[in-house]
Amino acid sequence: MKLTELAIGKTLFIGVIIAAIFVTYGGIGYLLRDGTTILQSKEITVQPASYTLSGVVVALQQHNPQAYIVFGIILLFVIQLLRVAMASLIFLSNKEYINFAFSIFVFLVLTAAILLNA
Repeated sequence: MKLTELAIGKTLFIGVIIAAIFVTYGGIGYLLRDGTTILQSKEITVQPASYTLSGVVVALQQHNPQAYIVFGIILLFVIQLLRVAMASLIFLSNKEYINFAFSIFVFLVLTAAILLNA
C-alpha cells in the first residue's frame, strides 16, 4: 500500500473512533438521565430536529447528551468530506484528472447536502 492510502485509512479509522466515542458517551448520558423513565405510548412526541452547528456547540458546553450524539454524527460527515478532499489531492498529484474531477464533484455534493440541511 502507498503511504497516501495508509494516511487516508488511518484518518478514517481515527475519525470514526472519535465519533463513536462521542455517540457512545452521549448515549450513556442519555440513558443515565432518562433511562429509568417509563413512558406511555401517548406521551411520546416527535420533536423536530433543531440542531445547528452553533446550537450543538452550546449544548455540548451544557453537557447535553443529545448534543454529544448529534456531534458524533456531524463528525462522521466531516470525516467523509476530509476523505474525499484527501483523495482529490492525491488524484491531482498523480495527474489523474478524471478521478480528480469526479472526487471534486462528490465533495461539492456532500458539502451542499450538509449546508442545505444545516
